[in-house]
Amino acid sequence: MALNNKKIFAFAGTILLSVIGFGTVSAPAHAADCPFPVADQTANDHPKDSIHLISPVLTDENSIHRTDFEGQFTLDCDWFGVGMQFHQVYVPYGLRTTFTFHAATPAGAPLANTQVKLRANKGYSHSNADVRVNGLKARVAQDNSSEGGSALAKTDVNGNVSFVIASPDDCTAYGGTLPTAPESLTSDTPNDVTGHPTEDCYSQFLPEITGEKTDAADFVEIHYYDAVAYATTGALGTDGNLLGGDITTTYTNKAAGIGATLKIASSANWTSTSIDGVSVKVNDIVLVKNQAAALQNGIYTVTSVGAVGNKTDFVLTRDKSNDEPVELDGTHPAYKDPVTQANVAAVPGESTVVISGAVNQGQTWGVTTIFGDNDTVGAVSIDWAKTSSADVPDSVATSVLTPLLNDSNSISGGGVTQSYALVGSKMVVAVQAIGSNGTWARNLPVNVRINLANSGANALISAGIVGNTASGGATTLSNADATKTADDQLVLSGTTDAFGIVTFELDNSDTEGEARPATPTSPVPVVGAKFTKLIAEVGGITNTGNAVELHYYKQSLPITVSASASGKKVSVTIKNAIGKRFTVTITGLKKLTVTPTKATQVFTYTVTKGVKTVTVSADGRTLTKKFTIK
Repeated sequence: MALNNKKIFAFAGTILLSVIGFGTVSAPAHAADCPFPVADQTANDHPKDSIHLISPVLTDENSIHRTDFEGQFTLDCDWFGVGMQFHQVYVPYGLRTTFTFHAATPAGAPLANTQVKLRANKGYSHSNADVRVNGLKARVAQDNSSEGGSALAKTDVNGNVSFVIASPDDCTAYGGTLPTAPESLTSDTPNDVTGHPTEDCYSQFLPEITGEKTDAADFVEIHYYDAVAYATTGALGTDGNLLGGDITTTYTNKAAGIGATLKIASSANWTSTSIDGVSVKVNDIVLVKNQAAALQNGIYTVTSVGAVGNKTDFVLTRDKSNDEPVELDGTHPAYKDPVTQANVAAVPGESTVVISGAVNQGQTWGVTTIFGDNDTVGAVSIDWAKTSSADVPDSVATSVLTPLLNDSNSISGGGVTQSYALVGSKMVVAVQAIGSNGTWARNLPVNVRINLANSGANALISAGIVGNTASGGATTLSNADATKTADDQLVLSGTTDAFGIVTFELDNSDTEGEARPATPTSPVPVVGAKFTKLIAEVGGITNTGNAVELHYYKQSLPITVSASASGKKVSVTIKNAIGKRFTVTITGLKKLTVTPTKATQVFTYTVTKGVKTVTVSADGRTLTKKFTIK
């Protein structure tokens, strides 16, 4: 294991300004201070397009908004397109995050079906978290412009595109350290405080359409902190902490704790395979804090899972980030050096946040044991104490983040939000759940119910939670069962991400739909409706929030009129105007009124020699052409 540098650098703080300033404490720059100013600012000052993060919504209250970087990078140095934004945000280790960006023209028109590249562990950033983006692993950031990795995806009909960010496997893989939870969501990052990337575990992301100078794009930097999926409430084998008859727990310490395992073997069938109400899964990170033999306590990764009805052992393996004394040490209090008489600050100890659980959710637990110089993991008691609490939400409120639905493009009432979409369109839908305690309802089971029972929903839908494969690299879609009327036609099951968001793809395969609405807020039709009705619900608690009803309409093709002449024949071709009346006037002929009955209809007239003026009119619009007939 790499040495945990948070103890080494605890007494030192260094303020650095790197070439670009990422990951260090930086004061607002001025043009004269820019190390590499750009001479030609034309592209930078007039971006060709914009691509901004719309899910999650990052604010000055839930993230660190680096306005200093924004000014330096776009105005002082002109490295990036004007309009760029920069946010740093904290995410618990082990949780996925799904970013959804909105691409648009400078005028605000959405860029549909447009390829977007998400650059991960961007060059110069010193990013050191080995995250996966849409299943692709990012390397450590280089000391040049090369990023650690990138992923490509296309925007939907609304100009929105999503990327799944999987938590790093091991923060020490690229020389980083998994820090403890921040005091607040706006606290300076460990890297910014000390100037040492080794004190942190983070990844920097930048979306790109045409280029970093020609895009007004959003930087997002994820900083991971120590967290566990759930924690024990008692010793393993007690109520709520794996049950299965006669429990036998065997601890094997391996190499002084590195790779140590807890094997829970049952002599009878398992009757419960959950801890604190959470079903145990392989690769879950769990805090074991209540063992009778306290030397067994610690943070473990689940490597084998038993199941109700069989005798498979549970195996927990000490997590790589918490298997050495320096990583499990308790808080060292402040003291006065007996030789120099200098005041030495306290050194924070190991602590972790519990993400889920009926009892422990939201709580922070810290180690109280202080290891001696010769103590090793597995040889001394490792005691944990609760350092802060958080109320478990008894309800959540859900809201749709994408597509953006508001008073200008949707109608709300009676617990339903109605909006319009094109027949055959594909779109990304992101729904966020906020707990009654005001926190993101993260890492909770969620069901997305599509074409709700007894709703009359009749659109042909296929859908899937974005990145629902094991690596997050692909999205598998399932078809709604159109034969069902009294039951939901499709239910997607998943888990909310680090921001309490579930993001899913919704594809429509109808070829016919409703008439195009007069306005985006026109009342939906009662007869001839073609729609889907859906809702996302967090399991096990009360949900409040509107269902969403998308009505699919068929885009009217543009009406085109053309005229041509051949020999003594003049032809007028009218397209996409079935049932519409046109007036046709040709020199030497009587005025005519025609009404097309086909999608493409040609009206042909015989004329005499001479110059002929052909005029076709409808709805105040006129086509005029002249031909010389010989």
